[in-house]
Amino acid sequence: MSTNRQIAVLLALLAATLIALLLIDINQKMTESSDASNLISNALEEHNATSDEISMAIIHLHDFLLEKSKETYIVSDKAKALCESTESIFIDMAEFKTGS
Repeated sequence: MSTNRQIAVLLALLAATLIALLLIDINQKMTESSDASNLISNALEEHNATSDEISMAIIHLHDFLLEKSKETYIVSDKAKALCESTESIFIDMAEFKTGS
């Protein structure tokens, strides 16, 4: 085999080896990228679950505050009626001269 032929064979082997090493590196990078993508996906799923929990808590808080607002309105009306009754009693009592 001639020297040129030997050099050509060696260069071809070297090129094939480099290509194989590059393919191995690409494969490793793709695996790392896939792993990172899975981590991101899991983080997004956790974020969505947390967001859902926060939304539900806000809805429950909103409903609670609406109920308390209704109760406050009822208590306010009762307090107003009680004040009016008390005022009426004092007006009626003022008509009597009790000396006190």
